[in-house]
Amino acid sequence: MAIKQIDDAKCIGCGVCVNSCSMDVLRLNQFLIEKEEITPCRSACPAGVNMRGYIYLLTQGKLEEAMNLIREALPLPAITGHVCFHPCEKECARKEVDEAVNINALERYVADYWLQEKAKRALRIYVKKVAIVGSGPAGLAAAYDLVKMGYPVAVFEAQPFPGGMLRTGIPEYRLPERILEAQIDYIEGMGVDFTTGVTFGKDLTLSGLRKNDYKAILFAIGAQQSRKIDIDGAQIPDV
Repeated sequence: MAIKQIDDAKCIGCGVCVNSCSMDVLRLNQFLIEKEEITPCRSACPAGVNMRGYIYLLTQGKLEEAMNLIREALPLPAITGHVCFHPCEKECARKEVDEAVNINALERYVADYWLQEKAKRALRIYVKKVAIVGSGPAGLAAAYDLVKMGYPVAVFEAQPFPGGMLRTGIPEYRLPERILEAQIDYIEGMGVDFTTGVTFGKDLTLSGLRKNDYKAILFAIGAQQSRKIDIDGAQIPDV
């Protein structure tokens, strides 16, 4: 942690303390890392993406660096680039000058570049295996983060193909299947094992997973049923 050495309220920026410090530990620009500024656009982002950081890198032509910065917070950039309602743009300070930066389009641009590269198999650090039941957005995001951390990860899905509600609940025109497939293939390429067509309670059980030496199990099965509205006629078939 950086240690604050200078009282900003009293400092006039003369630099005498920096030049005269025998230990060479004083700097005029020191700050507490914990007090890193959170911009309004980043604060509005549910994933906390550092958009000001990666957009600045894009303006400098540093696409790889921008991509790596997005990776720190966003496991499914190609998907969010298509379906996110981008609340960040509503808080963009640029709109006080003319109009908000098209953050969503820039995210999609970086994501398209990301998916062109071949996934690198993550370094396996831990022996203890993790099982994830469900391959929707929560399951995929958890698998991405866990395999990056070095865990052996297996994802189990009841449907014939992984993706969950991303595949069955979002229309093709909004989230093209090729984008979803590319995002899942990338995560699989990092070392995540996918098993489809297996239903928890029938083909899978909690005791069975434990017997297969899974030390942690995440249930990411989603909300499969709609909430009922307590009004007359709501119980009629096909409503």
